Amino acid sequence: MKISNKDVFIFILAGGKGTRFWPLSRSNQPKQFLKIFNNKSMLQITYKRCSTITDSKNIFIVTSKDQDKDIKKQIPTIKCSNILIEPQARGTTAAIALSAAKAQQKNKNSTMVVIPADQYIFQERKFINNINNAILAAKRSPCLVTIGIKPTFAATGYGYLKFSKSKRKNQASAYKIDKFIEKPTLLKAKRYIKSPDYYYNSGMFIWQTEVFLEELKIFMPQHYKAALNYINANKSKVKISLADNYYKKLATTSIDYGLMQKSNKIKGIKADFGWSDLGSPKSFEEIDLKQINGNVIINALHLGSKTKNSIIYGQPGKLIATLGIEDVIIIQTDDAVLIAKKDKIQDVRELVMKMSKNKKLKRYV
Repeated sequence: MKISNKDVFIFILAGGKGTRFWPLSRSNQPKQFLKIFNNKSMLQITYKRCSTITDSKNIFIVTSKDQDKDIKKQIPTIKCSNILIEPQARGTTAAIALSAAKAQQKNKNSTMVVIPADQYIFQERKFINNINNAILAAKRSPCLVTIGIKPTFAATGYGYLKFSKSKRKNQASAYKIDKFIEKPTLLKAKRYIKSPDYYYNSGMFIWQTEVFLEELKIFMPQHYKAALNYINANKSKVKISLADNYYKKLATTSIDYGLMQKSNKIKGIKADFGWSDLGSPKSFEEIDLKQINGNVIINALHLGSKTKNSIIYGQPGKLIATLGIEDVIIIQTDDAVLIAKKDKIQDVRELVMKMSKNKKLKRYV
């Protein structure tokens, strides 16, 4: 059910590189463009999902200049004016401030929904209901709403939200958030999963644009000023150029650090639609693709003996044979192969950095 085509604006954050997904993701094909599921990219799936919440004319994609053309290929129906290009990557606070400027230009009474482009959602109907409830909660009171995901395992790669024990008046009201917690130790994560108060931090946000800008003005005044520059720029090329220059000088800050951990207006919706941020190939374990002996096999023609609890992603028609391995990730592409222990996959960024500094290997980045 659509809430309103007039005042609900959705902003899909799609500017990341997804280096932890190397060698599947590359500089010219970041994670959100990969067609891992049903020959659809995560961006395409996310865009279609968002179109069930509000009209497509109110859906914007926030990205970088070098991904502009690829987004048009991915979403051929999107208008160029609905692709927001950041002058330079400056973290999610800046990207969302830019989005708020666009929403404010479109409608002074707008409500924003901010969603990453590369998350996997298990149950779309529940997702839509949760987002609709968050929209209603944001419209009813001056608050910044985030979506908490019911934990399914002790994840150390996710941030957490600690929900207040106070009860909601109805389904469309939200809980107070007592605390934002960055990626915890395994011991703490195990404790969180036993508590009904701790949820994964999804990185999804819903609020009235005016409320967000007021909080931004208090806690991130430079980012507020950048947003104001864009709001006042209209279509003047000179003013937009000046706004771009100001934007480039902003500190790189995530919205969690920059605003959500500081504001006293944070509320949350407890969601149960099933979710993964697909942070690395290890996330494939979370989406119920397991086969015999706990192995996850995607696309690959695989022959294994004494192979357990491993993730193997290959190219159709290419055989991957494994013998006596456990807790290993193998990613095979046309021009590269990654073999890593599961508990080391987060460090693949180090390899990408080394490749980017090596003339012979730079082309693989």
